[in-house]
Amino acid sequence: MTDDVRTSEDGKETRLLLAPLARAIPQARRIVRQTVTGRGWDELAEPAALLFTELAANAIRHSKAAPGEDAAPVAVTVRFDDGSLTVEVRNTGRTAEPITAPVQPPAADAENGRGLFLVEALATDWGSCCRNDGTVIWFALDRHSCV
Repeated sequence: MTDDVRTSEDGKETRLLLAPLARAIPQARRIVRQTVTGRGWDELAEPAALLFTELAANAIRHSKAAPGEDAAPVAVTVRFDDGSLTVEVRNTGRTAEPITAPVQPPAADAENGRGLFLVEALATDWGSCCRNDGTVIWFALDRHSCV
């Protein structure tokens, strides 16, 4: 379900392709967690895994394919840079404008809608952009400000 995992020679970037299926998320979450702990940044492993899970679930939910075609894999990049960890998730879904944080919290009995609240609360920074080939959403965690 996670077909392709590649790490740069210097270990600062890992890329993986995630099948556009919800059942692929646990394995990819383990890879993200192992990538972070393998770099020795243990304090960011759980927050990164949690936020990755939220973004990956959204990316899979919003992946689009032409009628009769399978959705393309979700591309994930984990990057280490100067005390900061950035995780990007790209899908082939089309969004008219960049994703923003929800204005109101979801209702207590809502089945979804909490993911971006978690990202907003826990990430040092986050954002999204629309490209011709889909939507990229990312978060950053600062190693020195993580609890």
